[in-house]
Amino acid sequence: MQSCSFHHRVLFFFTLTFTTVPTLDSTSVTVKLHQSAKLPCKSKCSGVIKWSMVHNSTHVLARCDQMSCRSEKGYDTPYDEYLKGNQYLTITAVDFSKRGLYMCNCDGEKACDVRLVIDTLKSSVRLTPGEALVMDLPVPDPVEVIYKPIDSSDLYGEQICTVAHRSLHCKPEYTHRASLSHPNITLTDVNMSDGGSYTIRDRKNEEDIHIYILIVTVVQSESERKPVSPVLPVVITGVLLLVLVIMGAAFVMKYLHVKRLKQEKADLEETIRLNLSEIDVDNGRRRANSDATAAEWLRQMVAVEKLIQRYKPDSVRRSRSWTNLYDIPELEMLKKKKAELDMAVRSRGISEQDTIGQWWSLKRPELNTIIERWRKFDAEPDVVIPAERCP
Repeated sequence: MQSCSFHHRVLFFFTLTFTTVPTLDSTSVTVKLHQSAKLPCKSKCSGVIKWSMVHNSTHVLARCDQMSCRSEKGYDTPYDEYLKGNQYLTITAVDFSKRGLYMCNCDGEKACDVRLVIDTLKSSVRLTPGEALVMDLPVPDPVEVIYKPIDSSDLYGEQICTVAHRSLHCKPEYTHRASLSHPNITLTDVNMSDGGSYTIRDRKNEEDIHIYILIVTVVQSESERKPVSPVLPVVITGVLLLVLVIMGAAFVMKYLHVKRLKQEKADLEETIRLNLSEIDVDNGRRRANSDATAAEWLRQMVAVEKLIQRYKPDSVRRSRSWTNLYDIPELEMLKKKKAELDMAVRSRGISEQDTIGQWWSLKRPELNTIIERWRKFDAEPDVVIPAERCP
């Protein structure tokens, strides 16, 4: 008995291994609602072909032979493609009654199967509390309604209603609000918690037909809306204008200050020039004797101007090395020049009302400031400990 059982098993294994079963060419075509669809059959056929739906195979939708091709309204089979060996069934406008499995027969034998699928419809509906959600039923029952809240982590949702034999059955919390009026299901008195997706699913073919995305929003009435105070824009505008006025005033004051300083300098220079001219006119008869003195004063004035311009900047003092300070005694030279001018002014009895006296009253404070800065800078090397040189 065991040996017989073993041989039976071996025979069964070889039967499964080496026996081949012919398979049919089967494809799937997905299109949008109301668009045309082209169903191909890859099997070659030079005989008579017939297209029909599997659930109603006796109802021929299209037929081709060597003489011609004929088809029902809404369907087409190109004769020239048939002669080339290409088998197609074209559906001019797809609706839900045309979806399903189609079959192509060649000389009475099944050549291929092609399934026609319609893309799931999607609609976004925006309602306010108290309004009604109307959902279309484009396919015959049985169908079901699947609800999924917006914030739900459930991938599938829950079944809230079913339609079978033209009768609606819903969960208790939806029974008093849901109603069926072919071809629609109506959900009345929607509220904020009803927001989410509602899927109409064909239970017979296990296909999602239509998905409604419900968004429930609250619209405020005119009385509930808070009026925008007109004072705030006025205040903001006033503040901006005040800031602009302050900035403009500061700019104008700075401009006037700079302009005044320039004017004072120009007036002083003009006064000195006029006084020098007056001196030349009044002392015309003594010009020969005073030319040397005037020339000397001009040289002194030019020299002092050069000294001030040269030693006034701080960068000049910082750029000097200690060696240069010892080799070129700038401080002594500046003090000497100041003493010379003081003595010359006193010895000649020049008053502050005189042109040279006015000039010296302006330049002497500048020279004092420069001397004081250089005296402080010149004292710093005394506290520096010189580095020992390596032998």
